[in-house]
Amino acid sequence: MTLNFRQTLFLLCFLLVNLTFVMGQTDRSIVINPDYEEEYQLDINSKTYALLIGTDKYDYFPTLNNPIHDVEKVGDLLKNKYLFDTEILKNPSSNEVISVLKTYHRKLKKNDRFLLYIAGHGTYDNTYYKEGFLVMKETKSEALDPNLLTYLPFQHIKSITDNLPSQQVMLVVDVCFGGAFNEKIIQSRSGVTRNYHWNADVFLKNQLKEKGRFVLSSGRLNPVSDGISGQHSPFAQKFISALEIHSKDSIVTAQKLQLELQTLSSNPVLGFFGETVGISDFVFKAKSSTSSVSEKERIEVLVNIYYGYLKDLSLEFSKKTFLNSVQLQKIANEFYIMAKSGNVEASFWASYMSHCRHGIRLSEDEKQEFSQRAYTAFTAEHFDQMNNEHLLLLTILQSEGMVPIQSHSSLQQLITSSVDDKNAIGYFYAGRYCKRFKKLKYEYYYLLNGAKKGNPFCQFELSSLIFKEKEKLERLGYTDLDYESWLIKASENGLQRAKDVLISRGITE
Repeated sequence: MTLNFRQTLFLLCFLLVNLTFVMGQTDRSIVINPDYEEEYQLDINSKTYALLIGTDKYDYFPTLNNPIHDVEKVGDLLKNKYLFDTEILKNPSSNEVISVLKTYHRKLKKNDRFLLYIAGHGTYDNTYYKEGFLVMKETKSEALDPNLLTYLPFQHIKSITDNLPSQQVMLVVDVCFGGAFNEKIIQSRSGVTRNYHWNADVFLKNQLKEKGRFVLSSGRLNPVSDGISGQHSPFAQKFISALEIHSKDSIVTAQKLQLELQTLSSNPVLGFFGETVGISDFVFKAKSSTSSVSEKERIEVLVNIYYGYLKDLSLEFSKKTFLNSVQLQKIANEFYIMAKSGNVEASFWASYMSHCRHGIRLSEDEKQEFSQRAYTAFTAEHFDQMNNEHLLLLTILQSEGMVPIQSHSSLQQLITSSVDDKNAIGYFYAGRYCKRFKKLKYEYYYLLNGAKKGNPFCQFELSSLIFKEKEKLERLGYTDLDYESWLIKASENGLQRAKDVLISRGITE
């Protein structure tokens, strides 16, 4: 996730237990936790390799506009800004792809990282194979090759890459039906930020402890756009933009890049395959010049840890009146230390965690002090400086009852401004506000819009609302009130408690 607020506002939410979100603020440097100082001296030799395959010319299929253009641009970014050793194959045969992939079995070492980027035609057989296939230059049409013998099965690619010796392998697949590469959609794979370390080298070392096989596909089991000739496919354009946005970050992971792709209509998905162990994440970059990091980077890591922790909560545990664990205490303590030094963003989060009863209990005076500090600063940003970087946080402070609501009409205007395609979580908080003040019609409206935009927390809350208030919603004229479908979508998007509800009710995804 970028810390460039003009590009994005990383939105987080947590329901049933007051879920959350944050962005960094100041650039002051702070010393890393001394408990880990010794670890920072440990060097790790981890090389990065990328094989990029683009096919735009076919013997039996229509020519595509952009695959070669896409892989050349992605390869250039990976080589020059992420220091990957890159190799590009243009319009290769199936045999050439397999042969080149095999060379990496000899080239890669255990701690190396390997990225395979594929752009071109793809197809899926839903009758006999239940399998996806790459269409290569020599691949014949199905009329000429009904048994698909000239197609390259996704499974062949997965088998070869799964058996590569490196701990981390990632496939980025910009082809139709690329979602078939995923054996399972990642369920809150936020392990990238769960290691309680702030130095990039130590972060990488911890990520390489476990074997991970990751897939980022431009869509699920659906066609995806090739884009306008001479430009890039919509997926490639967003992926390229994400690489550029984060090129100066000290830590860049698959999840961080995937966040930039969420607004694409093709619904890109991050998943995994093969012998994946644990909850690590593919590391594109982990390089810092010093053993200290800025507060904004530290806050970003803390928020991602918090997000992953709460997203993975079981339904039973999420109902506890006070959530407490060593991990939550560490997160809250880091926020608290920065809040005591005056960091406004950390002040919000320390107060919020105490408000949610997550790992910390502030005194009422401190909670009020931190909340008011954040409210004053965010209000000045919005109204005096016309800066909306913290607009959603400003809304949360009031809608969640952390500070008094000065004016419901003004708050409603803030809520309206905080909901858009990029900030879909704003719909969740808008729905919570309407629920708090018993505005069922508007609660449904906001949650439905957020759910349609793919936000799992809105999907879960919408499912719950339909289940409890279906008769009232029908009297308001609403139809298509299927709570199960939204519950399934929330589960598919990684919300553990949604999966727990499905299991408890015997509903099959």
